[in-house]
Amino acid sequence: MSRRLGALLSSRLGWTLLAAVAVVALAFGSYHPAAPSRAARIGALESEIKCPSCADLSVAQSNSAAALDLRAEITQMVRSGSTDAAVEARVVSQYGSSSLLAPPKSGEDALIWVVPLVVVVAVAVGLGAFLWRRRALPSAGRSGESERDEELVAAARGAPR
Repeated sequence: MSRRLGALLSSRLGWTLLAAVAVVALAFGSYHPAAPSRAARIGALESEIKCPSCADLSVAQSNSAAALDLRAEITQMVRSGSTDAAVEARVVSQYGSSSLLAPPKSGEDALIWVVPLVVVVAVAVGLGAFLWRRRALPSAGRSGESERDEELVAAARGAPR
């Protein structure tokens, strides 16, 4: 009976651990930081947009007339409610595709979130299948091996069983 209890505890422990991992993953996944302020958005955009008259400097790093004009335009667009993507699109349309120092944001960002989710689901399915198959095994086969093991241990110790 103690083996059944051990199997029951191990399967409950396994499911409890799986549930704990799922709760932690959901807690981290549901955390959404506060939206950045206008000043932070403007600063980030200025550091990602290349100065039109400089070689590999951002608008934030340059004090050229073109950079100052572009900074004013970025500030005006953000204050009028434009999204970061809209500001970047406008700059690209005016100055070309090489006007961004960072690559444009794309659907590849979703891949960063989908792959771990698929891995977690695959592990959960695998663990569930393993536990289901383990439960489905006849207990007589396992206990016969255990009795034989106990006999071998007792014989090795020299103690009668």
